[in-house]
Amino acid sequence: RGDAWPVDERLLSRPLGPTDAVLFDMDGTLLFLPVDIDGLRKRLEDYHRQFGLEIAFRPLTDDLARAAAALREALPPAEAKAAITWARKCVSDAEVEAAAQVRPRAGAVEALLELQRRGVHVAVVSNNTRRGIRAGLQGVGIDSDGLESLVSREDVPSPKPAPDAIERAGRELTLE
Repeated sequence: RGDAWPVDERLLSRPLGPTDAVLFDMDGTLLFLPVDIDGLRKRLEDYHRQFGLEIAFRPLTDDLARAAAALREALPPAEAKAAITWARKCVSDAEVEAAAQVRPRAGAVEALLELQRRGVHVAVVSNNTRRGIRAGLQGVGIDSDGLESLVSREDVPSPKPAPDAIERAGRELTLE
């Protein structure tokens, strides 16, 4: 998929030098957020089944978007909105609950904090919800308010692996 998304040629022509910014992925890179994915999928599948929708939620984020579209087609607008809101909250709650058992990746938190201390612009991007990101980072001692950019799947039209989150974080970083 290397040629699936256009590359901004200006980025390739910039001379390499001292590091201006670092973007971290959260889950699996900075920390391990042990969300009960199987339990979450079952709750979502059972909930959507009441509306006649059979959705496996594999991959979870892609099928959340498909489920939302199907609910908008199958239900009156107010009911669809309520059902979509329930599903999104269910996922966010599962991520926040998992933060109670979050584990840092060895050396990653220290690296992020050292980069900040040195004045390097730091961003975190994730396919998690904003609430889940903040809870996970807090669980390993990172103040999310101290990050220059924090981008969740809620902040972009298409979550990773699409480039939207990384592009948004890049725009939010104040590089000279």
